[in-house]
Amino acid sequence: MLRKLKLIGFELKNSILNIKVLTIVIVLPLLAVVLFNFAFKDFVSQGPIFKLGLVDNENSPTSSYLIEQLLQDEDITSLINFEKIDDKNSISKIERGELNGVFKIPENFTDSLINMKNTPIEIIYNKNDVLISYALNAVADSFSLYIEEVQRSISATYYATSEIEELKENTQKINNNISLIMIGEVFNRKMGIIKSELEDIPTTSSGIYFLVMIEILILSYVSLYFTYKFMKEKHLNRKIQTLGLKRGEIKLIKLLSYLILINIQILIIFIPIYYFLTGDITLKHILYLNLISFILFSLWFLLSSFIKKPENFILISTLIIVFNNLLGGTLFPLVLMPYNLKILSQFTFNYWFGVEFLHMITGNINIYILLAFLIVPILFLLISMRGDALDA
Repeated sequence: MLRKLKLIGFELKNSILNIKVLTIVIVLPLLAVVLFNFAFKDFVSQGPIFKLGLVDNENSPTSSYLIEQLLQDEDITSLINFEKIDDKNSISKIERGELNGVFKIPENFTDSLINMKNTPIEIIYNKNDVLISYALNAVADSFSLYIEEVQRSISATYYATSEIEELKENTQKINNNISLIMIGEVFNRKMGIIKSELEDIPTTSSGIYFLVMIEILILSYVSLYFTYKFMKEKHLNRKIQTLGLKRGEIKLIKLLSYLILINIQILIIFIPIYYFLTGDITLKHILYLNLISFILFSLWFLLSSFIKKPENFILISTLIIVFNNLLGGTLFPLVLMPYNLKILSQFTFNYWFGVEFLHMITGNINIYILLAFLIVPILFLLISMRGDALDA
């Protein structure tokens, strides 16, 4: 037992003093996390993630009141930061990237409400920006429900007052005032929908989930590197065998030393950022990342037992990583995937890694997924014992 502990210590010492290993385990992952966080900081931040220009081409009491209600609506302003602009500058601001889109109220806004025309609100944005287009379309669809509710109420009142002789002369004035009241009522009542909000539950679009998926991407490459390193050190591994250690024991010793190095990475990079986002550090999240690392190592060891040439091993393993991260929700959000791709994503490790992470955060741990996470790597390791880089 003492000899095995010394071997683990020897492996750790060589790795820690190796500049190449430190670069791959610490420097490059830290750089990746910083770059990804910088690139997607608007989607991870707690404030509004979209900047939308407000153009009021009617400048009527109704349009002004609508804008006032928009700016007071916490649901909308938590998502969108509005800026009042002139119509002539609206498109140029989108082109320069100063705004994500423009919310435009036309000159005939009030008349359109009264006469039951199509919703006279226009949202202009860059359709080539997939994420923003998707979100703004959802906002537009939701907001159109508010306008339709106002239209129905105002139209009914308009036709009623136009038929009453004493009110004919004041029909327009009456309905303008009613439109103000109805817009306010619709925003305040939210069309009679009662919302029950749950706080601090991460989703696939949350910063916490994004951080974990990036960490999984990093673990995929780091575990791949260590497995490749194990394959390249076949001569050293054979010398260790002469000390009386079996092939499986050497593999487990190497695996333990690699997991220790990965935990150093988790403590230096992942935990501080996770604490910054959540204000909390829990042991179960560290253990979960270790379980994921164990699964990844078992997969690479399994492949290395069948693919003897390190170069071929790297090629096939990289393709697996790209497939898992591209379709598993790391590099492209699951919510934006077409239906067929969402079905295909369920055949990736990353999809199930992310699903169980959300279960863990919300306190609804799926014991069956965790059992699969424990059984699968053990089976992979047992199969890999049939032959590996020691026999190459």
